[in-house]
Amino acid sequence: MTRPRRLGAVLLASVAIGCAPAVTPLPGPAPAPAPVPSRAPVPATGTSDAAGARVTLAARHELTRYEVRSETRLTVDSAGAPVTETVSAAASVSFSLERFGDPRSQTPLGLRGSGRVDGFVLTPSPRLAAARSSAIASDTPPPSVPALPISVTFDAMVDGLIARASPVPALANECDRAELGATALARELLVRLPGALAAGDTWTDTTRVFVCRGGVPVTVETVATSRVDALEAGETGPASIARISRALVMRAEGEQASAWRSLGLVGRGRGRQEVRVALPGGVIESLDGTSETSFVLHDSGRPNGGEARLTQQVTYRAVRAASPR
Repeated sequence: MTRPRRLGAVLLASVAIGCAPAVTPLPGPAPAPAPVPSRAPVPATGTSDAAGARVTLAARHELTRYEVRSETRLTVDSAGAPVTETVSAAASVSFSLERFGDPRSQTPLGLRGSGRVDGFVLTPSPRLAAARSSAIASDTPPPSVPALPISVTFDAMVDGLIARASPVPALANECDRAELGATALARELLVRLPGALAAGDTWTDTTRVFVCRGGVPVTVETVATSRVDALEAGETGPASIARISRALVMRAEGEQASAWRSLGLVGRGRGRQEVRVALPGGVIESLDGTSETSFVLHDSGRPNGGEARLTQQVTYRAVRAASPR
């Protein structure tokens, strides 16, 4: 049987990555596109041409609220005896954003803004609730599992290099903190888009996220290839909704070493998202995602090289909530 301490180490090293998306070995990391300097102002309000074939997105959108849920299914291979557990998370996420960059370019624009996560609840299966939060032995219950719903205010920034949704005020130590689990739900909604959209448009975006779980700092790189599948008619005209599909490829690497022990985490994954964007405002109406990731955890302090393998399957759904009256 997998001891809670070991299971907790693998769990919290992987759940930190949140909805990051398979199990196929990946090629080397794709170079991140350089941020595009702003050479022309992004229009304050979106526009479309007469035929509705291409829609220019608004520069910003005001406070928008979403109901978000995710479920993670974890299968740990413990000495040839797989053990499967689940973790679910739910919260209400609100934020406002502005876009920056050159709207005439077909590269995705940067995002910056602020928001709040309310009522964040993380519900693990009983075995995981008893697991330790660190790969290092500890008698402290895992702080990544809040006893009560929590709320977190955050600032957000996403460009061609990094994606951040940082708690405000900043935390002195971000490792194994429930607040980072809450902001990870919000970060999935920070989808970069070009300044204008037309059916058939495609683009690639690379972002990196830095997290810390189980005492191990981890870098997660995600390459997203997006395509506008269709522009649909609606209340605002012949192009009211953009349906966008995103194929995600993820790689994660982390390491911690001391004089007597070393820990390492490697992950490879793939996923898919379906996004509906209201036009011309550029506000996400819904986002549905699935992913599967394989992790290998190396721990020199355990027998036989201390290798543990884990498969993580994640489903994520966010839906725009009705505006308050």
